[in-house]
Amino acid sequence: MFGKQPILSQQTFSGMASESLSVKRLNIAYGVDKNFLFGACISVTSILENNKNVPLAFHIFSDYSDEDTCKKLNELAVHYQTTISLYIINNDCFSAFPYTVRYAYATYYRFLTCEYLQSQTESLVYLDADIICKGSVEPLLNMDIEDNIVAGVIDVEMMQKRAVQVFGFEPNTYFNTGMLYINLKAWQENNILEKIIATFSDEALAPKLTFPDQDALNLLVRGKVKFLHRGYNAFYNFDDEPKIKRADRYKEIINDDTVFIHYVGVTKPWFQWAKDYPAVKYFSEIYKISPWRDQPLYDARTLKQFKKKSVHQKYLGHRFEGFKTYLTYTWMKMKK
Repeated sequence: MFGKQPILSQQTFSGMASESLSVKRLNIAYGVDKNFLFGACISVTSILENNKNVPLAFHIFSDYSDEDTCKKLNELAVHYQTTISLYIINNDCFSAFPYTVRYAYATYYRFLTCEYLQSQTESLVYLDADIICKGSVEPLLNMDIEDNIVAGVIDVEMMQKRAVQVFGFEPNTYFNTGMLYINLKAWQENNILEKIIATFSDEALAPKLTFPDQDALNLLVRGKVKFLHRGYNAFYNFDDEPKIKRADRYKEIINDDTVFIHYVGVTKPWFQWAKDYPAVKYFSEIYKISPWRDQPLYDARTLKQFKKKSVHQKYLGHRFEGFKTYLTYTWMKMKK
């Protein structure tokens, strides 16, 4: 199925007593490259901090690790008495998958989590690294997914309209894959990964897959989806702030029913130019108590990030800094 051995190494950090290992736990997985590993670690911390009485096990699939990350993951596991497994991925195994700048191999790590963990658990919660938990995940521990393959939250209106027009979906049946509850037994029985690879190779269908992993999964599990309420995947976009210009807008999106905040868009909460927005507090409060609290927030590195940083700086009143950032963006664009 994969071109080469998918996992190069595995390391598990545990702070649990041996008698606790047999307790039923909610398995939560992430698939990240080096750029999103920091975000995933803060996301894990947020779940642990807000669910101290829920038995949990974490699985982080990444193409990168270092000694400091392992040390801090172990510290986290011991502090919260949980288990965190880190799997280092061989990207060569994804040779059959489409690769673009926007959709690098890390996009497909979610599929690998399903294949690799199906021998360990019957169900799995998959989360993107830009998700922060602020509520209880206990309802997911005993969720009845019935005969469905996945459970998720419908995507935004723009994506719904596209799904209807391009793929013929019924309205409000196209889900976002940033948060998924996956029935691994049904996943295996329906050979989902094999079908995804076949979909990517379909000459008629492949050009329509603007969002390859999400489009393919939606097509393959259509009619086998349990829809969850918005609180399990509440989309918040920092990049909308300069357009909408309302400081308290986030309160319309993030409320008492919100379990997972999904920070979509280019600007992530771990970027230093997002630190002045009120909605970043859900990330910042966890970051400050995590083992990564001394690690600096990220600065812009890509062309898109420099452009967004400039817009945010100007909007937040830092006009001179924003102008300097825009000059850097222009210089980078000319060099490209």
